[in-house]
Amino acid sequence: MEFVDEVMTYLHADEADKENIINLIADGHNVLQSHCGKFKMDDYPESKALIKDYVRFAWNGASEHFFDSFFEKINQLRWSVVSIEPPDEVNQDA
Repeated sequence: MEFVDEVMTYLHADEADKENIINLIADGHNVLQSHCGKFKMDDYPESKALIKDYVRFAWNGASEHFFDSFFEKINQLRWSVVSIEPPDEVNQDA
């Protein structure tokens, strides 16, 4: 199942809402990247859960409460992203 379909199921959304959900997923990914650094969602499974919750908050008009509710998990993601070298920088000095 694609991630957008997972989010749609999570929100009990229908096909008419798909484009809006795709945009909210992109917004959530961008918001997390602005706080945690650049990352691919597939490289950090915990980011998908956070993005899913960001979409839920934004879907319900409460995105301003997302950071207060998930502060600890966002920090855990931030440490994961900054503590792992990006794949293109590994072994360049070898």
